Amino acid sequence: METSPIYFWRETGPEGYLSQWWTRDPFTIAATASSSPPITFMTAEHYMMHGKALLFADAYAALAILRADHPRKVRALGRRVRGFDGARWDAERERVVREGNLHKFRGAPHLRERLLATGSRELVEASPTDRIWGIGFAPDKAPASDRGGWGLNLLGKVLMEVREALREEEQQQHVGEKKKKKGGEEKGEQLEVEKEIRSRTKKRRTRSQDEEELGDEDTTSKSRRVEKREDGKEDGEEDGEEDERGEFRG
Repeated sequence: METSPIYFWRETGPEGYLSQWWTRDPFTIAATASSSPPITFMTAEHYMMHGKALLFADAYAALAILRADHPRKVRALGRRVRGFDGARWDAERERVVREGNLHKFRGAPHLRERLLATGSRELVEASPTDRIWGIGFAPDKAPASDRGGWGLNLLGKVLMEVREALREEEQQQHVGEKKKKKGGEEKGEQLEVEKEIRSRTKKRRTRSQDEEELGDEDTTSKSRRVEKREDGKEDGEEDGEEDERGEFRG
């Protein structure tokens, strides 16, 4: 299993899908206000700078960022957000970028699969010009560089957090599907049991009815035999009495 770090930088590079400037898979999210239409972001960079503008209540910059047709323009607009507070942005920036990338990878299954396929390998933004979101070294220089001289690599760390969150979501989905399947099987078994119970109950009722009918027939037959014997006895007694009286002689 490959364990070496994955270095990425430009959106046009081999691992360009990890870049904030990846433009091939725009993503749409619901607006915070229920009456507002959904918002589509061309890139994760658009989401980041839009979030930055909203954080400092710069509606003009937020709208301009959404309309920008290239992430380079977005970056420039983000640097001019009015009311900017560095300390506050430092406290919120990773959350904003994490949210944006969660939307990005959830909205593009093929990107999600590529990210999950990186396993547990370290993700490193090898930007030679950025020591905050990257490490300050280009991809071809990073492997041989001294880690002690690296920048913060915030984007790489955020992407690893996103990867873990997506993996947990996938596992939970599998567990839910198994429970649903098991529940369906148990329901099917229960239906079979109920069907068998109904069948046996029906058979018992049929046997009981048959026994009752046979009992009625026996009772009727016995009654008829008794009636016949009684009729015969009465006839004999009457004949005898008649003989004793001599009313009938042979």
